[in-house]
Amino acid sequence: MSSPSLTSQLLLLYYLLLYEDVRLANTHSYVQAGRKVKSYSTEFLSELPIKYLLQQAQKDQQSYAGLCVILHCVYKLRCMGVI
Repeated sequence: MSSPSLTSQLLLLYYLLLYEDVRLANTHSYVQAGRKVKSYSTEFLSELPIKYLLQQAQKDQQSYAGLCVILHCVYKLRCMGVI
């Protein structure tokens, strides 16, 4: 079996970070509506090779320029605790 392509890994990372961003932005609304707020565990997130994937995307910026910029912004905000 071949390993997943960088593109699929980056898109999955983008989806995961976008989900977390939307979830955190709407947590207050979910709680007020009585909905249970699900989230990824810190352990799960810490196991993801986020820095590695970003470095690989930077090596091929011609192919991943737009996605790379978005992922870097979201990752930096996450590291700062904003999201």
